Amino acid sequence: MRAFIAIAAALLCACASTPPADTSRITYEVSSWGYVQERWTIAADGQAAFEHTEPSAQLGSPLLPAQRFALTPADFERIRATLTPTERFITHDLVCEVQMTDAPYGTVTWQRASGVEQHVSFYSACRETRDITLFFTRLDAADQIFHQLTNAPTH
Repeated sequence: MRAFIAIAAALLCACASTPPADTSRITYEVSSWGYVQERWTIAADGQAAFEHTEPSAQLGSPLLPAQRFALTPADFERIRATLTPTERFITHDLVCEVQMTDAPYGTVTWQRASGVEQHVSFYSACRETRDITLFFTRLDAADQIFHQLTNAPTH
């Protein structure tokens, strides 16, 4: 029995993929019809920026000048931890069976301390699956945290 438990524990450890803890910056970007509608970035030191179009702007309107925020490393860690479960889609694509067309899409990018960038692309009109639900639940929570911390307008 002990051998079985040891083997099971070893397999669990081998299968668990812990994302790198060396993330230095996270960027969220959402676009529509080829135009960025919103982008926010937060660095490990808490420095953050937010860009967006006017809510009533026509498609293709430029982003407004970036707003800058001085948040804390703890705020960054809160967002990073919220997104941690989604990092598995960096190497195991987020499978999307398109449910409709012309919906917003975007990327989440993790910049590592080494400068390497890794990202997950998403489309907001995928058929619901366990992975899609996990991804968007976590992404929406991180986006909400960012907006609460900065009082930046929501989309």
